[in-house]
Amino acid sequence: MLIDIARHVNPCLTLADGIEAMQGQGPINGNPYHLGVLLASTDMTALDRVAAEILMFKKVYVLEASRLKGYGNYDLEKIEISGVADLSSLTVADFESARPMDISFNPYRIIKSVLKQFYEVGIKEKSDAFN
Repeated sequence: MLIDIARHVNPCLTLADGIEAMQGQGPINGNPYHLGVLLASTDMTALDRVAAEILMFKKVYVLEASRLKGYGNYDLEKIEISGVADLSSLTVADFESARPMDISFNPYRIIKSVLKQFYEVGIKEKSDAFN
């Protein structure tokens, strides 16, 4: 789905700020990591492929899906890299990636969210109008 959205939107430039990266279970439980890179590309797949190479991520599912769908440039040999003589000089071996988390359906949280919105829009705005 992300690939289809990217293909539809087709951004002219994609930026990735990796000056201070977040490793681990960010943003709440993550740790800052000084990576010191700023990436820019007209090809989203190429940008993500280079970022994955810098972080030494071997399996990135969205990149694999992009490669299979033929969207963007996945091959590092065909990606033009500027600003550094050798991409391997930017790679880091100690970057801690986020662990996958289960996505679960919680009806209690949905009901709580709907009631909160109802309160803020319905009741609170009417009482604020009298003040």
